[in-house]
Amino acid sequence: MITVRFGRTDGKVKSVSVSGHAEHSNHGQDIVCAGVSSAVQMVVNGLVEILKLECDVQKSKNKVEVLLKDLHCENTEAGHMFLEAFRLHMELLSREYEGTINVIVTEG
Repeated sequence: MITVRFGRTDGKVKSVSVSGHAEHSNHGQDIVCAGVSSAVQMVVNGLVEILKLECDVQKSKNKVEVLLKDLHCENTEAGHMFLEAFRLHMELLSREYEGTINVIVTEG
């Protein structure tokens, strides 16, 4: 199962961690894993390259972590909305492909 953890502060998403495998299909043919991987890449590229937000991005073999660092620049609100859109996308995918994605949202 893929675990997607969103960290909120004051009601706004400022971090996300994605790890695991969907196990929906064979390796290389898993449309859930492909969809999540593509969405993660889009979010990171959108935050860093389009919005020019300072982010701490950590990647390992089976995990990606993204933390918005500059919370006071002009594009910060857009960054939070980008991460909220990603949260919604992950929740919809988890409903469509039950048992493949676990979405967790924490405040603090």
